[in-house]
Amino acid sequence: MPKPKKVDKGDDESDEPVNSPGKGSSPSSADIMAAIQQLSEKVDHKFTLMSSSVSNLQEMMANVNTRVLETEQAVDDHEKCIHALELKCCSLAADKRLLAKMEDLECRSRRQNIHRPFINRIHHYQVKEFILRLARQCFPLEYNGSRVFIFPDFSPDIIKKWQASDAIKKKCKESANRYGFRFPTRFRITVGNTSGIFDLPNKAESFL
Repeated sequence: MPKPKKVDKGDDESDEPVNSPGKGSSPSSADIMAAIQQLSEKVDHKFTLMSSSVSNLQEMMANVNTRVLETEQAVDDHEKCIHALELKCCSLAADKRLLAKMEDLECRSRRQNIHRPFINRIHHYQVKEFILRLARQCFPLEYNGSRVFIFPDFSPDIIKKWQASDAIKKKCKESANRYGFRFPTRFRITVGNTSGIFDLPNKAESFL
């Protein structure tokens, strides 16, 4: 078998290894420091972004906390106002009941008043209603050439409440519907065979 031929390298070639920047070369200290510097800059940038996000989140939480405190204060104020209104409503309801009792007592005292001239005391309610009904049916009344008026003796507050029903009374007259009052200020209307009793004129008007 023939032996391979020996190749001469020549006088200009050396047996020393050559350091080339090839694939298997090791990084230098400068390359390592540059890489570390680049990594540090990236970490600093990420940390800056994270710090900014945390600051924004803290600001948002502070705003939320402030709004929660304001809402709690507003709710507390509203509860106090509602409690005060409830007390006032209870007081007004009690005052309304007392006013109704006062009006009732005043009207009853007027019924028993026999010291004023031309005031008649009627002992039976049915007789009083009969007299008032006849007075309305026979209106106008005259005695010796003078006009005579017959009406119940009630307090000024009751009379004002009756006067508030003047418009509905006029409509009842125009439509030929029967009407009247129930003590103290309840208004009664009869339309055909149906009757209704109302506390407010507007409710009575809607019944027509």
